[in-house]
Amino acid sequence: MITVKTISRLFFVLALCTAKVGAQTPGTETAPPVAPSIPFGEKSSAAPAASPIPAATPGEKAGSAVGTAPANVSPAYILQPSDVVQISVYRELDLATTARLSGDGSITLPLAGRVVIGGMTAEKAQEVIVKRLSADYLVNPQVTLTIVEYTKQYFTVLGQVQRPGAYPLPGEGNLPLLQAIGMAGGFTRIARTGHILVKRMESGGKEKVIPVDAKKLATKDSGKGFLIYPGDTISVSESIF
Repeated sequence: MITVKTISRLFFVLALCTAKVGAQTPGTETAPPVAPSIPFGEKSSAAPAASPIPAATPGEKAGSAVGTAPANVSPAYILQPSDVVQISVYRELDLATTARLSGDGSITLPLAGRVVIGGMTAEKAQEVIVKRLSADYLVNPQVTLTIVEYTKQYFTVLGQVQRPGAYPLPGEGNLPLLQAIGMAGGFTRIARTGHILVKRMESGGKEKVIPVDAKKLATKDSGKGFLIYPGDTISVSESIF
């Protein structure tokens, strides 16, 4: 006779077998979520990654009339006749000019005409060109001046050096005294290094004689304290001892 207790045991065994079969059935694992695809031609609503903002170029200022600092030019360099300069104006390709300074230091530019920039620093020359262009033609022109070719300039070394003579200055137009002496081969054994005379023509055609102690320059600041300029004559006398 089947009792209620026996029937309960049978249901329990049947339920246990059903659970084991379900656990072994493949395909019952939950699949990972898949990102929805975006139909061709439609834009994603996700915010795009921010693109980097380029840093400002050194020398540029918002609203600056000059625009950029003079390229490849020492701030102290003075423009000379026969220097070749390149002038460009931002967003004005027709005004780009390459010209050689004439004997009076002038160049001719589109719109601006004849402009005298000789005897000026490159930065001052830019300001002059900006002023000329903005007077009647352009609003806030941004001008860049580049020296393409420097005029050959010389200094002379005389007296007690290994190779007296005339030597070219570098493009920027000045040179430390001891470096200038080095170009002439250096001092001789009997050179009076403590008393060198530098002759220099100043404005108005006046000649100035400057005594320089090269011995002190060599021990204190490696000769950087006194610069030689175009046309200078360095005289190294013989030591009296």
